[in-house]
Amino acid sequence: MTGLADIVPASEIIHGVTVRGISLKAVADLFGRFPELGALLSGTAPTSFGGDAIAAFIAAGCGCAGDAAQEKAAGDLSADVQLDLLGPIIRLTIGPKGLGPFMQKLATLGGVEQSGPPEPAKRIRLKKFVRESSGSSTSAGVPN
Repeated sequence: MTGLADIVPASEIIHGVTVRGISLKAVADLFGRFPELGALLSGTAPTSFGGDAIAAFIAAGCGCAGDAAQEKAAGDLSADVQLDLLGPIIRLTIGPKGLGPFMQKLATLGGVEQSGPPEPAKRIRLKKFVRESSGSSTSAGVPN
């Protein structure tokens, strides 16, 4: 019988680093530490948006949530590299349907009524491929 430990999260390799989506626990921890992240995801313009929040988000997406040394390392990366990492982390965190459906799921968990029945679960088939130009692979089926 398959269990939760058998689920392999989708990942991508960016600049030699494996990135994954961030768990709800890590997202909740980040929202607690950086309320501006919650404001941003709710569609409200945050009053400030610091590099510490971005660095913490990148570290979490690289499997190092809450690790101060890894957050500092992420904060020291160039803006270009940070953006290269953030894109896949966000995509793998919120799923292929985008921010709207992700936020609707979160709102449902919070007891907020949604505007219709939830979509039925769909089976998806992930393909693994190697991109020849960069040599990186992904199990999410999405190019880097």
